[in-house]
Amino acid sequence: MHHVDWTAWVWNSFNFPKHSFITWIAVQDRLRTRKKLMSLGICQDASCLLCGESDEDTDHLFFNCSFSKTCIRLMSQWLDIPVSSQNIQEAWKWWRKSIKDQIKRKVVLAVLAAVVYHIWLARNHAYLKKAVIHPRILCNATRIEIVDRLKGLIYLSWIREHCKWLDHLNYRMIG
Repeated sequence: MHHVDWTAWVWNSFNFPKHSFITWIAVQDRLRTRKKLMSLGICQDASCLLCGESDEDTDHLFFNCSFSKTCIRLMSQWLDIPVSSQNIQEAWKWWRKSIKDQIKRKVVLAVLAAVVYHIWLARNHAYLKKAVIHPRILCNATRIEIVDRLKGLIYLSWIREHCKWLDHLNYRMIG
């Protein structure tokens, strides 16, 4: 079987399975974005449902869209990680390299997978409900979901510092 370098991120044991699945599809550029749907003749307009500024493809949706840039910036600030990525392939590499501690790295990569999932969810919400969720609301919901998941995953291998860091993330509001 061919090994790809993003498998540790996508199939991270700290991820929710639904986050891993959507992230896996996104990394392979297989999401049914409006640009793809338009090329198939399924929709008439390829513009992004979250910002309306450009055609909706994977790179735009997750890293060039003003909505997504706001989400990535807010989550990066929450985690104290500088933002420096322009596409999904580079973001996980940067986030992985910026954290040396193995537990914290897995947490950070789980957050990125959650952000990808929630941006896709917000995009579908915009399509179905004709309303865009505010990025701060989306990020705070992501924060709560991730922290709750991690509380259930605290292992014996976690040191006190990891538990304190998780507690700090729990009470640190986004935005």
